[in-house]
Amino acid sequence: MKNKCCMITLASILLLGCATPSIVYGKEQEGLLARTSLASVSQSLNKGNEGQVKTTTLGLSDDEQAIIQAIGKGKNFKGKLYLNYIRDKITEVFKEYNGDIFKLLSEFSSLISDQISEVNVKERFDVSPEVIKRLITISAMYDIAFAKDSCFMSLLGAANDGTAPAEPTGFYPNTTQLEGTTVNKQDGKLMTLKSYYVDQKSDVTVMIHGGFRGNWNLGTVTDEYNIFYNAGYNLLFVDPRATGNSGGDYVTYGQYESDDVLYWINREVGTKPTQKILLYGGSMGAAAMMSTLAKDIPAYVKGIIENCGFKSIDEQLRYTYKNTVAPLLGSIFGEEFDIVADEEHEDLYMGLLKEYYFDQELKMNVNENLPEIGMATTIPKLIIHGDADQVVPHENADELYDLSGGYKVKLIVAGAGHGEAQSVDPVAYQTYVTNFLNYLFGSQRH
Repeated sequence: MKNKCCMITLASILLLGCATPSIVYGKEQEGLLARTSLASVSQSLNKGNEGQVKTTTLGLSDDEQAIIQAIGKGKNFKGKLYLNYIRDKITEVFKEYNGDIFKLLSEFSSLISDQISEVNVKERFDVSPEVIKRLITISAMYDIAFAKDSCFMSLLGAANDGTAPAEPTGFYPNTTQLEGTTVNKQDGKLMTLKSYYVDQKSDVTVMIHGGFRGNWNLGTVTDEYNIFYNAGYNLLFVDPRATGNSGGDYVTYGQYESDDVLYWINREVGTKPTQKILLYGGSMGAAAMMSTLAKDIPAYVKGIIENCGFKSIDEQLRYTYKNTVAPLLGSIFGEEFDIVADEEHEDLYMGLLKEYYFDQELKMNVNENLPEIGMATTIPKLIIHGDADQVVPHENADELYDLSGGYKVKLIVAGAGHGEAQSVDPVAYQTYVTNFLNYLFGSQRH
């Protein structure tokens, strides 16, 4: 699970549509965004075009004026309608200019300058410009962290958090794609689920879930999963909602992904009543698997291996904001946006996300802490983490181990970053995983 481009970290450096240039466009452009603020980007790329920036609702299309009117003014201002409006505006810019980074930056900067102009804010909405800036900020956070069709993540051209292959590796022999339909508990609608199944005629099936915005489009073969394949087990790779080929509109950090895992567990034991199930997840996938244990799982689930997962959605979002998102946003945008790495602003933005997203379309309870509930069960557990992980702190592993019931083993790999335990110390990784498999299923492979 070597993490060349961890998407949780990347989410923190993709601010308001601008991916880190060294990752996407080459090192010769690496310092561009770091040396500029939103205003200076707009000025440098639109020099001489200041007169093109709108200053009132005059000049807007009839449709846009109608939308602005519906959003309302003053005490009648509707923040959720504004969020829908600004997301549509940003999406338009990305669709039109996504092939030209400099033009995209130019148009995006002009759009934001237009939106936060004191004259425009007063004329259109009669609220403080700070209100608009904060709404734009949480719109960007929502897009990066939760939305299926993320504008800002699309700058990468691919999604990989280190738990799925970053380059084409192909699929294991005897792989077939499975499909099913279930009711999405998030919205009550039918949703298509897909997975990749490797049938080795074993009475053990290892169910695998990748991490944040990962998918299996480039294949499933990795050194981590080779351990299970070479042991002769069946493998089922859960194709993640919202970012893979399954349905779903939102990434939910394991809360609803665990329902998808449960579907595949029940389907597997429904056709193979004596089948034994092992859960394996990396990063957000580990949180999904731990959350699955908190639900009504069949007795056929015999164990879990969680690799660099987090115990709380709320704590993980706050950690990422404080340690990566806020410092970078502040360094690039300066005073343009009120983003500070302190508890006050952390609470502010988490509160706004809850008001406008968690309690509405996402229907997420980020304080439910399903991973903790799941790990308190007596199902045997192997907990793996690197002590140099700057994405999900390794203290998560220590706390998960302490609260775990039943048989439990912990491997902390010195010097390993996020998802790097296997690549940094493959011998220890192989030994701990093999010993855990022997404990669960005996040394005889099937």
